[in-house]
Amino acid sequence: MKVMVFGTFDNLHPGHLDYFRQARFFGEKMMKRSSVKSKSVNNDTVKKEKTKYRIELIVIVARDKNVWRSKGYAAQEDEKTRTGKVTAALKKMKTNITITRPVVDGRSNFHGRAVLGGLKNRWSVLKKYRPDLICLGYDQKVDLRKLKDEIAKFRLCCKIKRMKAYHPEKYKSSYCRARGLLQ
Repeated sequence: MKVMVFGTFDNLHPGHLDYFRQARFFGEKMMKRSSVKSKSVNNDTVKKEKTKYRIELIVIVARDKNVWRSKGYAAQEDEKTRTGKVTAALKKMKTNITITRPVVDGRSNFHGRAVLGGLKNRWSVLKKYRPDLICLGYDQKVDLRKLKDEIAKFRLCCKIKRMKAYHPEKYKSSYCRARGLLQ
């Protein structure tokens, strides 16, 4: 199950981490639903499915040029720094016992990776990674019609889910910036 999230992830904070956690949760939930449907098909198929029970969270980090283009200001951290911080956070998520589901075949069922978004076409990553689920931030400004058109263009069968806010009064980056809590 491939779950994809998008964002700038400037000054990574607990709100971003909760966004990743929610995306992973919905991926697991969706996977459970699909395995229940396949149980009626064939028990051998289900056994094979269990060994492949794996959530891949693909975090698309916005390019510096695209941040400037969409927000009208530069990110405080460059794209490499932001990608590195997201990668480190995903590694912690993988080893955090309170989050990780049971191990299957001696492996964790979770794999996360941070990837830089496309420079010219922000949706090109859809074609490359072919997600099963796209999770959007609670306040993420996305042209849903355009996103759905791109999904159809690449012949993907994926769902779109909007995540809930996590203490936005405390962790929303733009509020922190306005209050002078971020440089």
